Amino acid sequence: MKIRKFYNTNLEDFNLKNDNIFITFCLGNKFFKNKTNIKFYIKWALENTKDKVLLLIADKIQITNYKIRNSSSHNAILNRIERDSNELKKLINEVICELTPYKQSKIELINWKEYETNDPNYYETTINIYKFFKNSTEFKNEILKSVKKSILDRKFNDYQYKFLCDYVLDEFALCYSGIEYKNIYYKTLVYPYSDSVLEFVIKLQNNLILPKIYERLKNLKKSKTIILN
Repeated sequence: MKIRKFYNTNLEDFNLKNDNIFITFCLGNKFFKNKTNIKFYIKWALENTKDKVLLLIADKIQITNYKIRNSSSHNAILNRIERDSNELKKLINEVICELTPYKQSKIELINWKEYETNDPNYYETTINIYKFFKNSTEFKNEILKSVKKSILDRKFNDYQYKFLCDYVLDEFALCYSGIEYKNIYYKTLVYPYSDSVLEFVIKLQNNLILPKIYERLKNLKKSKTIILN
């Protein structure tokens, strides 16, 4: 594996190790169902982070995708999310347990609930983003366009695509600003691939689209992203 792309950073900046690294593990991402990939990512992050590494299992917000892609009941979907989250957590913990105690002390493994209730900026940012989506046709259309371009395996109707936008709105805060957890700021996201949704956020960060929205977000911190595969 090697670095494929830098967003909001470059090799020289990255080599200075000025930032803490975070990795998001989406339940539907097949890349992270492979223990070898998880092991590589964690070891690589430990070698390249400033102080600590945050591992976030994005389980709770997966309900958006599971509801649209499955005809199961609400309780069945919740049970599936819990099961898939526990299986992923078990796999990640197996990798962590193989590390030295010192390296283990440099890792935080959390789920979505722990993230959203501890990051001091999450709720305010997310509430504002949902308001933008409701009140700005231009913002809504940009997100819809990104969602449609990022889903390649099947087609959905207009209602379903709009519902799938909730996943983007829910994870917007971390993609745009990184994560603050227990008074440590994790600025650099490392992920195996880029898609139109991530590229939408990066364009917005750099004032390349939606200048009015950018102006309203200008006081937020901005994350960096590295694509590693």
